[in-house]
Amino acid sequence: MRRFLAALIIQSAAGIAFCGVAAHAGTVEDIQARGIVTCAVPANTPGIAAMEEGKRSGLAIDLCGVLAAAVLGRPAATAFVEVSPDDAALALQAEDADILFMPQPWRLAQEAEEGMLLVQPLLQGPDGQIFGPVVRQGDDGWFVTVRWLLAGLVARPVNIPDVDRNAAVSGLGLAPRWREEMAAFTESYDALLARHMKPLADAGWSALPVVEGPRF
Repeated sequence: MRRFLAALIIQSAAGIAFCGVAAHAGTVEDIQARGIVTCAVPANTPGIAAMEEGKRSGLAIDLCGVLAAAVLGRPAATAFVEVSPDDAALALQAEDADILFMPQPWRLAQEAEEGMLLVQPLLQGPDGQIFGPVVRQGDDGWFVTVRWLLAGLVARPVNIPDVDRNAAVSGLGLAPRWREEMAAFTESYDALLARHMKPLADAGWSALPVVEGPRF
């Protein structure tokens, strides 16, 4: 059980080297330069992203915090752009946001014509809607970063070995204490999901199994 990012390096040393370069030259570098992770979210979708007592709450809000914990070492270093299904792709392509969390039916046109990539479907809702993190095409390093952070969250951050933590720092440009910051923010993806599952279930959403990738 000691495979995480190190397994990816073993499988394809050239591939991870490319991804590391892309991460440092793209979205990760931009995030670190500004000190904020910007996430595009719906204005009012209970359980995913909504305002409650003057504060944002939902699974998307927490996942944005996870990214900030890992990339910046500060889970509170987040900003949010409210989008609708009609302008979600535009906000992402215009680089108004680093990542998109928008429930919507997933269609070929979104990846073939709108330049978006669904990293991992997490929830399935009414009318064929899917929820999960979406990134721009063209920055493979950021795609890999988000995918592996989600995998690490599913497997629980405290279980990530030092060798894999260090590989993520050098290969993906994460904060030196990213594992500890993620673990302090939440013990696991299941814990985040449980926090928001009641309003999600009430609205007709169900959780999808998350592909973990190579295990520790």
